[in-house]
Parts: sequence; structure tokens; C-alpha cells
Amino acid sequence: MDRDNAVARNPRLLFWGRLLLETKTTAALMVLFYLHRGITLGDVFRLSVVWSLTSLIAEVPSGYLADRIGRRPTLMLGAAFMLVGLVQMMLAHGFFGFALMIALMSISNACLSGTEESMLYDSLCDQNLEHDMVGQSGKLTSARFAAKMFLPLLGSFVARDLLEWQFRMLIGLDIAFALLAILVLSKLKEPSCRTVSVGIRMDIFRQSLRTIRNQPWLLKAMFSKTLVFSAGLLLYRVYQPLLTGYGFPVVAIGLYYVVSRGAMFFSHRQAGAAVRVFGPSRVIMWTAIVGASLVGLVLCLDLPWAVFVVLCLAEVAIGFREPPFSLAIHDRIASCCRATAVSNLNCLKCVVDIPLMLLAGRLSELSVDYLLAMAILLCVFALVVFPMRRQDFDN
Repeated sequence: MDRDNAVARNPRLLFWGRLLLETKTTAALMVLFYLHRGITLGDVFRLSVVWSLTSLIAEVPSGYLADRIGRRPTLMLGAAFMLVGLVQMMLAHGFFGFALMIALMSISNACLSGTEESMLYDSLCDQNLEHDMVGQSGKLTSARFAAKMFLPLLGSFVARDLLEWQFRMLIGLDIAFALLAILVLSKLKEPSCRTVSVGIRMDIFRQSLRTIRNQPWLLKAMFSKTLVFSAGLLLYRVYQPLLTGYGFPVVAIGLYYVVSRGAMFFSHRQAGAAVRVFGPSRVIMWTAIVGASLVGLVLCLDLPWAVFVVLCLAEVAIGFREPPFSLAIHDRIASCCRATAVSNLNCLKCVVDIPLMLLAGRLSELSVDYLLAMAILLCVFALVVFPMRRQDFDN
């Protein structure tokens, strides 16, 4: 296979690699699994702090590694950390056992996050298709939800009694998928623009900081993206105890996860079309407005199935904000420092997440309603303080 065809396969390989890493058959019951293994709901949010602290340490080295030695080996390293994290999940009991698991998963995410999109954008540049970044980024992020349209429902059926052997069976399946992901990512081809950039031997870290300093919009975009993402994370953490409190059985909670992730899969694959019709600034603004409004409706409703549907729609709306940011962010960053610059921006996300998750852990001990109110406030704060205007995307 010639080089051009090999690089052209990269978006498809990235999709399947991410899909295999995101199977997560226990995802629909993860909070219940934590509770089963001796973790409180407050501890669940404290584990999110462990994730952010580890990301803060690992983000920049992983981005630098991707720019220095290549995207493919860094992605494979991330998949390997995911594999080790899943093995630790099999063994973990109590807060510190799960803290180690979360740390390994966070290092994995640090290796994958900026590197994935950098590989995608550079692969498109090789083919003069960088204008298709929003659509391709939407397809790549949709991979996070593809397997979740059916496997978590299977997982909730298998682990319907919340027994230890049932959870172990599901984790073993996830380990097998992680091994397959490493094999798929090994087939990636480094884009030619990446090879040339590394040969120049620029000071990658300083160049990434210079890029961010010269493009202050990147910081504004990252604050807006992070605040609403954190609102979505709060919804993800509370839906299991919230629906359990309304009397839904375990299988129904699995159904919620499948329906919401299925909706995210199909919506993200249409992100390019939505941005072409409405423009990125409108998509970013209205998804936050709709998401916050729906969460407010959840607070007012008292009908179990209405809460089920509205909460699901809120997660989908908030999750849809991610692809529209991709093209504008990557257009402002040179290939030679792309992964490092994105990692530096992700460090900002970690800094914001730490106090938010500590606060969420405290609020979770009082009432789930406080967490929903916090999600609304985060969306409103992002809209008012860090608005994304049309001219920001025209530059």
C-alpha cells in the first residue's frame, strides 16, 4: 500500500481504535460498581479530582512525546495504559485501589486526547482535506458512543444482580477489546507533514506556549468548553443514583445509557452538517442553552419517565458542543507543536476541574439536586463570561 492510501486510512483506524477502547461494558453501572466495591458517591467525585491531578502531570509530557517521537507510538502507549487500568479495575477495592485505576486511565487519556485529533488533522492536511475537520472530528468522537449503544445494555443485563462474578466477566471482556485496540492503532501511518516538522527540531514546548500566547482565543474557547463539559460530567455521575432513587431497575439504567450514547453517536456524526447550516458559534451557544434548560426541567419534574427522557436529552445537547471547537482550535496551531499545545490547553481544564469536583463531592453528600443546579450554573457562566461569537470563528 502506498503512503497516500496508508495515511487516508488513518481516520478510519482512529475511529475503530477509539471504539474498541470505549466499549466499557460496565459503564452504565459504573457508579453502582463503585458502591459495590466500597466507594461512596462523594468518593466518586473525589476520584474525578485524582483524574484531574494525574492529567495535570501527564498532559504536557504526553503531548510533547507525540510531537517528538510520533502520534502512533503515543496512541499505542495510551491504549497500553488503558489495558493496565482495566486490570487494576479487576483488582481494586476501596478508594485507594480505585484511585490507582483512575490514575492509569487518566494517563491513558492524556496520551490519547490531543494526540488523536492531531493525528486526524495532520492526516487530513496530507490530503488537503483539513476543511472537513469538523465532520471528521464528529465521526471520531462518535466512536466513543458506538459500542455503547448495545454493550452497556448487555452489561446491565449480565450484572443485573450486582454480583462480583458478573462484574469480573464484564471487565474481562473490556480487557480483550483493549488488546484489539492496540493492534488497530499499530496500523496507523504518520502523516508526511508531521515527519517534516519533527525534522526541523524546533523547541516544541516553547513553540506551543508561544502559540497560545499569540492566540488568546484558545484560552477563552477552552474555558467555555471545559465549564460546560464539567456540567455534562456532573450529569454522567448522578444519573445512576438519580434514576435508582426513582425506582428504575438496573436494566432500565442500562437502557438509559444505551439510548443517550446512541443519540450522541448519531448526533456527532451530523456535527459537520449542523455547523455548515447554523455556524459553529450558534451550535456552541444553543447546545449550552438547551442543555441548561433541560437540566432545570429535571429539577421541576416528578414523573420518573419524564426525568429519564429529559435528562437523556440534556446529556446529548451538552455533549454536542465538542466537535464545533475542533477545526477552529487546530487551525490556530502549527503541526510541529499541535499535540503539545492541546495538552497545555487540557492542563487548564484540569486546573478548573479540581475545585469543581471537590465542590461536587461536598454537594453530593447533601442532595443530588444541588449537583443539577451546579450544572445549570456552569452552563450559564460559560455563556455569559466566555461567549463564542461568530467573528471568533471567522478569523
